[in-house]
Amino acid sequence: LFYAKPLNLRLRPLRAGEALLAFLDSHRDLAISRNQRIMIDGGQTEGWMMADPDRLTQIYTNLTQNACEAAPDGAEIAWTVQDHPASGIVSLEVTNPGPPIPPELLERVLEPFVSTKSSGTGLGLAIVRRLTLGQGGELAITSNATEGTRVRLSFPRLAASAHADDLGENCDPEGN
Repeated sequence: LFYAKPLNLRLRPLRAGEALLAFLDSHRDLAISRNQRIMIDGGQTEGWMMADPDRLTQIYTNLTQNACEAAPDGAEIAWTVQDHPASGIVSLEVTNPGPPIPPELLERVLEPFVSTKSSGTGLGLAIVRRLTLGQGGELAITSNATEGTRVRLSFPRLAASAHADDLGENCDPEGN
């Protein structure tokens, strides 16, 4: 039912890395039960983007849960945050070292009701895609036996200094 509802987004400026760090601090239990570790690279990145914090949390939850379920016990789930001022994007990637998604499914895995799991509903990645696109972002998935599966989200970068008046009293674009 959630997938069919119209999106009601409350976009606000936020730092991509800060939002991911806050999520991971409160959701590490997603990996602990499987003796996995979640690592983050670039969490202190200064990249600003417009996003709905609640919907971003839903994206992080679905992607982290999928990564943990796909990776073997004891694996490391890696999140990377990068600010790309020259290209005008902020990217977030999650990688798991589990078995690759078969090529015939990789082409369809973002469609509703397509799943790589026998008990999956096939809505998790479809919801992630919908929420990402709804916030002006893009989503790409690569999967192979060498590198595992990588989901990359790219969002338009908000030039914080150009929009300092719009950032609100809790958002200091200069980092002070």
